[in-house]
Amino acid sequence: MLIKGRRTLACAPTNTAVLEIAVRIAKLVAESSDGGVFLNDIVLFGNKKKMKIDDDYYLSKVYVNSRAERLLPCFLPSKGWRHCVCGLLKKSENMIPLELLIIDEAAQLKECETLIPLQLPGIRHAVFIGDEYQLPALVKSKISDAANFGRSVFERLSSLGYSKHLLNIQYRMHSEISKFPVGTFYDGKISDGPNVSHKYYNKRFLAGKLFRPYSFINVDGHETCEKHGLSLKNSIEVAAIVLIVRRLFKETVSTGSKLSVGVVPPYNAQVRAIQEKVEKAYSRSDGFLVKVKSVDGFQGAEEDIIIISTVRSNGAGSVGFLSNLQRTNVALTRAK
Repeated sequence: MLIKGRRTLACAPTNTAVLEIAVRIAKLVAESSDGGVFLNDIVLFGNKKKMKIDDDYYLSKVYVNSRAERLLPCFLPSKGWRHCVCGLLKKSENMIPLELLIIDEAAQLKECETLIPLQLPGIRHAVFIGDEYQLPALVKSKISDAANFGRSVFERLSSLGYSKHLLNIQYRMHSEISKFPVGTFYDGKISDGPNVSHKYYNKRFLAGKLFRPYSFINVDGHETCEKHGLSLKNSIEVAAIVLIVRRLFKETVSTGSKLSVGVVPPYNAQVRAIQEKVEKAYSRSDGFLVKVKSVDGFQGAEEDIIIISTVRSNGAGSVGFLSNLQRTNVALTRAK
């Protein structure tokens, strides 16, 4: 749409999903050699702190606050608009209204939230992209949830019989990773792309039979309750994860390669426990990136390696959050 000169608004319910779109589009435009589209044609809105704008070159170029700061000299009395050679805008006049609305993670967005961008003047077409088998909108009130307050427009239109186009090729996961979720959640209707089926996609970051593309590691530890009983954590799993991340870091440094690692626990207490041990230790490491977020925080994201910390280990056999198939699907499909 940028190439065609059509003004488009892309929205998503989470910062993660918005950033995925913004980074990829900005990078494609910056690396493009045709000269028909510029970074100035892109504007990113959002919470600067949560989005960590300063950590990414492309995002800092398109973020609305940064754009405003670069425009400021053009409005100073000493310079004025006519004398300002900013190269920041292309045609300020004859602004075409927004025509196309694209909503990513549309199955995770409440109907009332979807109405916000739909009210913008000039919108003629709307495209909803989402996955009903991943996380829906979060509704804490049981009464509101029972009243379908968390239902998305994506789900409503689907229930009314509107046709959907299935994106039936996945280009992220190694075939050994995709096999279970594709068979369990998508009736085997999704196939692996040529890139993930290629023999060179099978990377072994750590030696040993334990670290295959898809591994289960059983640790002998029990869950404990955080202070005030707000959330659960598992200290033995934390120690095991720290050990694996340390080994991955050493391997990355010794080979001079780049690697992104995501750690996904279902409980915030475990998230905090792992962040204290891992994120600070490797926050300034070039080429080695570690992110620790809950399952909900990872929807729409992907990393080279994903370590899932299940936390739950008790005599009653209770698995808590992991009993939710949509949450399990998200966790199992983040890794490359």
